[in-house]
Amino acid sequence: ARLEIETRDLDVDVQDFMDGFGTLGRSLQADWHFRRLPYRMKTAVLVTKTDHCLNEILWRAELDELPIEITSIIGNRNNCRGIAERTAIPFHEIHMDGELREPGFARIQQLLIEQDVELIVLARFMQIIPDDFCRAYAGRILHRGDDDLAKLRWAFLEAVSREPNPTELRILHAALTRERRRYAGDPAAALKILGVGESLRDASLPASEHAAWMQVATLILNLSECVMRN
Repeated sequence: ARLEIETRDLDVDVQDFMDGFGTLGRSLQADWHFRRLPYRMKTAVLVTKTDHCLNEILWRAELDELPIEITSIIGNRNNCRGIAERTAIPFHEIHMDGELREPGFARIQQLLIEQDVELIVLARFMQIIPDDFCRAYAGRILHRGDDDLAKLRWAFLEAVSREPNPTELRILHAALTRERRRYAGDPAAALKILGVGESLRDASLPASEHAAWMQVATLILNLSECVMRN
């Protein structure tokens, strides 16, 4: 849940309120964080050739309809460089054809970490999301500590910006159950799929569970609604 708190009429200092909330949060075994408003989420926009989605994002951000700070525009083609330069936003061209695909995604991941990016927008970025990203997303899901259905709802909402409907949730849960059974019976296969890519996996997570959620993350992140929608 996301709540906005009006602090002007608080009887205590805002920082004291934020610190004091920890007692309640811990008693409820909750996860929480505070952000002072106005807050702009650090955002990277990934593009290929077409620019209409990028232009829409830039326009809405300029009108303050999107509370984001665009840290960079990243493209696997050079077509959108001019738009980035006109708006004084750094543009990174990363070649990803053929054997350059995995190193290219590793470079994108490095840029996202360097820029402390919180939100990635796929603005007609014509690439299938690779195993590295899906494995990392699965790790984020597992670290939430909720039950399976809550994890699935959160993962879908984060990627697609809406709650899954009952049919979608049922499909995701069935996929998770199937992949859990598969990797529980074949730990070597779990380690193999988790070893794909250039970055290292989170070794604190059980391999069979991480591999199962990685497959679910792959399913979600490569939905057409996630990758292709305007």
